[in-house]
Amino acid sequence: MPEDTEDMTFAAGTATSSDEQMAYDKARMAAERKLVEQMYARITTQTNSYRTDRGQVMVENFQQ
Repeated sequence: MPEDTEDMTFAAGTATSSDEQMAYDKARMAAERKLVEQMYARITTQTNSYRTDRGQVMVENFQQ
């Protein structure tokens, strides 16, 4: 499998089934799940949210 770069991220999935197409579909879903988990972790670590109350107004700021 290729190494991840700044522009691309890779994941591999494996699965078994008596039906070849079902095994392919399950493996693809496993790989997609890994990608989603990796991207969520990156986004979470690169995003900060700040909330403050100023009287009757709540001010919310996001920083990436």
